[in-house]
Amino acid sequence: VAASGASGGSIMCSRDIFLSVGGLDPEFCSEYSIEDQLFFDKLNVIGTFGFADSPPIELVHLWHPPSFNQTTKPEDWDALTSFNALSHEQKLQYMEIKSNNLKQFING
Repeated sequence: VAASGASGGSIMCSRDIFLSVGGLDPEFCSEYSIEDQLFFDKLNVIGTFGFADSPPIELVHLWHPPSFNQTTKPEDWDALTSFNALSHEQKLQYMEIKSNNLKQFING
């Protein structure tokens, strides 16, 4: 079931899924939490997903002060808003371009 937003913690996915959405977007996001939200939103474009809680797994996430909505820079909000304003087809096209670039980089 798709959630309404990344609520914190860790996002785990296969390498293939990571590559298929074009990985992370450090060129648009200077704060880690907004980049996590953008990655989560890209995952939602390719389909719904679940949470690793059945069966429960032990996962350690190092504590840090929350920053999302508190220290996020305006340009990072703009990147997230711009991505989410795209049509579904435009999002898929964006992710395909990112994916191809990332795979080309990885393969040399």
